[in-house]
Amino acid sequence: MCLIPTFYKNIFNETILRRIKMQNKKQLIDYKSKQKFIAYLLIMPSLLAFSVFMFWPLIRTFYLSFFSWNMIKPVFIFTIS
Repeated sequence: MCLIPTFYKNIFNETILRRIKMQNKKQLIDYKSKQKFIAYLLIMPSLLAFSVFMFWPLIRTFYLSFFSWNMIKPVFIFTIS
């Protein structure tokens, strides 16, 4: 024989179930965040290579656009002999 009335038993069971669900949600959130971190970690090398081969020439071109020089003519080197 149980001393707790059935109404309180139901409330007690529901609170326990909610806590279990909350723990599972926390575990699920932790699992998802770990999965996202691993995904970003695996994508990072390709993004780094892409940025090097995409943005370095772009930045270099922007830098060289401020100078007046000709790529066809040879460089004139002034020397004292």
